[in-house]
Amino acid sequence: MRFFILSFLLLFNFAFTSAQTYTFDLYETSGGDYTVAIDIQRKQITASKAGSQIFNYNYRKFNIENGTGVIGFSFDDRYSVIMRPDHDEHYFLVRKDAIFCSTSNASQEFYFKPKNTDRYIVTYQSLLNGLTDSNASPTPQQSNPSQNLTFTVGGVSFTMVYVPGGTFTMGATSEQGSDAWNDEKPTHSVTLSSYHIGQTEVTQALWTAVMGSNPSEFRGDRRPVENVSWNDCQTFISRLNAKTGKNFRLPTEAEWEYAARGGHSGGSKYAGSDNINNVAWYYDNSGRETHNVATKSPNGLGIYDMSGNVWEWCQDWYGGYSSYSQTNPKGPSNGGGRVNRGGSWGLNAGYCRVSDRDSFTPSLRFFNLGLRLAF
Repeated sequence: MRFFILSFLLLFNFAFTSAQTYTFDLYETSGGDYTVAIDIQRKQITASKAGSQIFNYNYRKFNIENGTGVIGFSFDDRYSVIMRPDHDEHYFLVRKDAIFCSTSNASQEFYFKPKNTDRYIVTYQSLLNGLTDSNASPTPQQSNPSQNLTFTVGGVSFTMVYVPGGTFTMGATSEQGSDAWNDEKPTHSVTLSSYHIGQTEVTQALWTAVMGSNPSEFRGDRRPVENVSWNDCQTFISRLNAKTGKNFRLPTEAEWEYAARGGHSGGSKYAGSDNINNVAWYYDNSGRETHNVATKSPNGLGIYDMSGNVWEWCQDWYGGYSSYSQTNPKGPSNGGGRVNRGGSWGLNAGYCRVSDRDSFTPSLRFFNLGLRLAF
């Protein structure tokens, strides 16, 4: 069984070491020295013991867990990308201080420590940098500005940012700390297909161009529209689609959070920074009103105001989380409230975090409720 599990580790033909192969010298806590090599060009994990190759396995995909730097490799599409020892799954994790793996049913776990801590940290950081290089692997991906799309309606232009699909950990990840609420738990792995999302919140100029009127309390063409219900948003989107021939919609809750985190590049408490004042208009700095969109710094995908300014309606009914991995989730089939995300000008910093969740009845209008488009 130990030999089988070590086959969960690695193998590597050292004659073919390259700039995209990262080699770790390790010892197993129950005894024995091992060499682990990860070739991110070939997507290959290999291991040897005392100079003898014992395993060679190709991984399917990987993810870097927001806030922790844990790199998780998936060997089978049936399993989630980030896996923890408390899951009944096999997993291969590279941490900042050790490497873990387990059998397919988690009946045995193996814990590998670095023989030389300083050298291990250098190799770990090099691996992390290599994986985040979009030329090394499709995961993580970065948004390509050339794939952004700009539309004009009634003389008002707006841009939709391309968000490459991928897998991320949704919910109260470690950087959220003690601010996280129970409804942000448990964290869970979510895989999304590629999509587009609004570079900014829908402005009053765009709403007026489509609807012919402006319901907002705080007036200004470049300010986000507010005082709109979820039902109002559906009417707006229907009319916008009729004018453009497109299929705009509200983002799902998962799409919203993934985009707010900057896709795979996430790891900040707020959308683009751990310093809320860099990226958000909220209670402490707003002067108790909305502000023109795109006047704070964008996040890693080039998206503005996903923290603060106005709460943003999502498509989903509000519901609890589960620990199961999901693909393109759309939320519950029914409920009492629709999800809104991002906090607003009138709320404190805790409500502006990327994982914070709220909901209201779909008919509610309020002067801190707005929207962002997706398709």
